[in-house]
Amino acid sequence: MNKRGFTLIELLVVIGVIGILSTFAVVQLAGAREKARVSRSLAHSSQVLRFIGDDIALRWDLDECSGTVANDSSGLNNNGSLINVTWSTDTPTNRNCSLHVDAESPASFITSSVNPVISFSRMTVSSWFKTASLGGTGVSPYYFDFRIINGGYFQFCLNGCHQSIKKYNDNKWHLVVITGDSKNVLVYIDGDNIPELTRPSDSGSISSFVLGSYNGSSNYITEFDDFRMYSRALSSHDIRFLYAEEASEHVAVK
Repeated sequence: MNKRGFTLIELLVVIGVIGILSTFAVVQLAGAREKARVSRSLAHSSQVLRFIGDDIALRWDLDECSGTVANDSSGLNNNGSLINVTWSTDTPTNRNCSLHVDAESPASFITSSVNPVISFSRMTVSSWFKTASLGGTGVSPYYFDFRIINGGYFQFCLNGCHQSIKKYNDNKWHLVVITGDSKNVLVYIDGDNIPELTRPSDSGSISSFVLGSYNGSSNYITEFDDFRMYSRALSSHDIRFLYAEEASEHVAVK
């Protein structure tokens, strides 16, 4: 029986095929991980709504897809006015719509009053956001503020600022949950906790706000979806419970 080995060309072809298959496998794995991350965050957003939904003060699903009003589905009629923003079909779920802030406009935002007012000593805010912006260094005129700053880091301010260790200007959707009680403020992004911010003695309240790029500041987030405010705080225990519960329910990626 004649035994025949591989020629150099045949070996190169085999190596090339293996390389292509390996690349495909890596791409598939990265895609699965991204789906899992978004799936967990979607579950967490739903868990928060179920957990403290009775205390919701403002709910913009942002699914109108046209017009200049963001309808409040909380029943409290805290509708938002859209200024120089556009609708987008890019969403965390690939369904319905989101809002796109115009990076070239000196003022591109949503504004609304909040009635009844929400105290900083008992509030939770959640929103999906997405940006590829590096952020900026402008000073915010607001007492309560969250934004993307230079380098792509997420920053939260309440009469004092804390920022994330990770960067979030990766052009991917992320879920932020901000909750505060009489002592501390907790900020979670995709389950990662930004260090606690000790609350100042003058806690104040939210009666109106702006979401987007305002007064020419470059500290903004490009896309928003499913923005919600609640007149109740979640404890760190509550948040850990919600994340643990959702993790046990969403172990598979479809």
